[in-house]
Amino acid sequence: LTANLGLRHDQDNQGHSQLSPRLGLITKLPADSVLKLLAGSAFRPPNAYESEYAYPGLQIPSDNLKPERVRTLEIAFEQPIGERGRWKVAAFSNRFDDMIGLVDDGSGIFQFQNVGRASTRGIELGARYRFINGAEMRGSLTRQSSEDAEGTALTNTPRTLAKLLVRIPVGTHELAWETRFTGERR
Repeated sequence: LTANLGLRHDQDNQGHSQLSPRLGLITKLPADSVLKLLAGSAFRPPNAYESEYAYPGLQIPSDNLKPERVRTLEIAFEQPIGERGRWKVAAFSNRFDDMIGLVDDGSGIFQFQNVGRASTRGIELGARYRFINGAEMRGSLTRQSSEDAEGTALTNTPRTLAKLLVRIPVGTHELAWETRFTGERR
């Protein structure tokens, strides 16, 4: 069993400061399998557009925006595929606090404000294989759901994500192709 502890301190030029702890518990199982429990937190301060942009009659600047914060929890299982590959399955949960969103005050004037909480839960299945010639193929498929504190599905959050990468060494260079799929979203 391995415990991996971390603590990150961030401070931006607007005076936002945040401590972000991270914890990883990793255990090796028979047949070179690995089980991981990962937890952590992070934050994103408002950018200049969110806090300072103004357009007369349409948008006013935001004076007191707090940074968005996220807490993450993941459990993952990895197992070898022969001698050159691995597959992985992971379940994850993310909780977002103080999310920043553009809000209409009712008169057609917009302002970025901290609009509340949201959460995302999902499962990811992935695999990686390295061939004898050094080529590699990696892929993953994720299914997730995201909702606000009242249980309403969030807009612009896809339920399905997929990635595929093929990398082939060519002399001292490498040729790579990657494709990503983003499923339908509200």
